Amino acid sequence: MRVLLLVGLIGAVGCGGKDAGPFGGLLARLPADADLVVTMDVAESVRTGRAWADELQLLPLLQASQELKDLLQGQRSALDLLLAPMRDKLGLDPFKDLGLAALGLRLVPGAEPRMVAVVQGTFPPDFLKRAFPEAPVEERDGVQVVRPEKDVEAALLDGQLVLAHTELAAQARKPEGKGPEALLARHPVHAGKIEPGFLVRASFILPAALKTELAKDAPPAGVGLGLLTGLARCELELGREVRLSVVAADERAAESWHYLMTALADGLMGSQHAARAIAQLALSLDLDRLPDVPAPVRLLLKDDAALATSVEVLLPPPAALPDVRREALTVSLRSERKSWLALGVVGAGMLGVFLVPAMMVGLAMDDLDESLKAAVPPDAPPAPPAGGGAP
Repeated sequence: MRVLLLVGLIGAVGCGGKDAGPFGGLLARLPADADLVVTMDVAESVRTGRAWADELQLLPLLQASQELKDLLQGQRSALDLLLAPMRDKLGLDPFKDLGLAALGLRLVPGAEPRMVAVVQGTFPPDFLKRAFPEAPVEERDGVQVVRPEKDVEAALLDGQLVLAHTELAAQARKPEGKGPEALLARHPVHAGKIEPGFLVRASFILPAALKTELAKDAPPAGVGLGLLTGLARCELELGREVRLSVVAADERAAESWHYLMTALADGLMGSQHAARAIAQLALSLDLDRLPDVPAPVRLLLKDDAALATSVEVLLPPPAALPDVRREALTVSLRSERKSWLALGVVGAGMLGVFLVPAMMVGLAMDDLDESLKAAVPPDAPPAPPAGGGAP
């Protein structure tokens, strides 16, 4: 569990081969037959997150309210306080000392996945003892290794933290001149150049055994199953824009994925306008007057003018339309990053369409219940049955 928490922390904050650029040395440690491969620039992700937090502080809504400024600053201070003991314990700052990271996952039918994770950073020499104090340090081929969990080994090699399943650990620690070529043949998106603003790439191949299992649990008449069984590879890149790509196994699957991508593009295109409409609708309803609105939300809703201007900053009209393309069996979608934020806002707004009326009905029912209790004294005799008279 400690290993999973450490990998999660690295992903949440967040030597090279010629074809894979700066990730070459990390990818060479991953299993060549991995079904899922993820590469991430942790440092850039941290910079992007901090820039977004700074942008939030400059919103007219926060500039108009000292209470909201204090609230946001309090959240950032709370995060710093949470990380401070971790910095002292591990001897590194996850927001400053981590660079690139790579993850390879091999799916095994009926068993736990086999994982290798590699993180580049500035680690103290005694990091393994600090991170896994209960695991004894062993010597393996001249390398210090710990086993924090039954099937996981960890080692620190040339500024790279290597976490691997025991079946893959020896190969991950010493690739022995093995480059990432075989892995890149399965997941070619990771051979692409790294553009400014790059955050993360992921590539997934659906194993044949998993397709068989999915077919067993297929809905009636196999509705929608072809999208999965016809999936050869799926790729995602997040940077200054979002790129989603699917390589289909056959013509029919490619056609289905093209329809799905087109539907998603239309949803993204409309979501930015819909999100702005939802925000304007919220302004018109004076939702801050509802009695059970949380205090932070009430502060957000209190200044209509500042909120309207902030919406224009956070959810501007789309600068470029989502682009769907199909080349042979490959279908791809490119879109602005903010359009996905807008899609989330629309989803939350649609949820609110149901929650707000439900909350209002609930409040009305509570009031009715209280009125009935007040009208009927607790010691009042029960009402006679319909038709009256004693038996």
